[in-house]
Amino acid sequence: MEKKCLLTDKRDVSIDQSKLTRIAILESSREERIDAVVIMDEETSSGFNGRLAFSIASCVLGASFTFGYNTGVVNTAEGVIKDFYNRTYVNRDGKAMTQSTMTLLWSFTVAAFALGGMIGGFSAGYLCNKYGRKGTLLRNNFLNLLGGLLMLFSDNAKSYEMLIVGRLVIGICAGIFTGAAPLYLSEIAPISLRGFAGVFNQLAITFGVMISEILGLQFILGTANYWKYAVGQYVQCTI
Repeated sequence: MEKKCLLTDKRDVSIDQSKLTRIAILESSREERIDAVVIMDEETSSGFNGRLAFSIASCVLGASFTFGYNTGVVNTAEGVIKDFYNRTYVNRDGKAMTQSTMTLLWSFTVAAFALGGMIGGFSAGYLCNKYGRKGTLLRNNFLNLLGGLLMLFSDNAKSYEMLIVGRLVIGICAGIFTGAAPLYLSEIAPISLRGFAGVFNQLAITFGVMISEILGLQFILGTANYWKYAVGQYVQCTI
């Protein structure tokens, strides 16, 4: 068997060529597992700065806030949305919707967001590995836009099915945001500030829930004419 001699510490050492080949293959396989290499200059690694603040604000307002907002937006507007369901049903069948049908449709409306969140949460890891954290956040805005438009124009189309499908789509969007946003925040922040950056994720979620509850009040957007603008918010962009 062929052997190769290497000079180490002024001594000849015989190395099996097959072992060298296996070592080379092992090193090659290790290199393929590298997902990303982050290079930070002194300004980035030293602490908090304007670029980091802008990146954190863009992420949490475009992703985390959207998740929180759509979680609570249907709560205070429940009454007017049910009235919309009943009006749509009367226009179609000429009779009022039964209480059991109303309960079933409202259950679908609420559960669609949770179901979409589960689908989005499971797919977030795959999308982050394929497109990167920032790329996933940017692409996910298309789902955010689609879900918002479906809910916004459900009243004009006289279709509560559009509202339910929109809740499902926006749930998928929120699930992806929930998985991708914390990863993005942990990667852009220096090690000393990762906990600080992660706090803004939860803060934006709770802030989104609070804003949605306020906008859904009857004297703001929780009316028969304006509820669609509350549930149909979709102008959220992640940079």
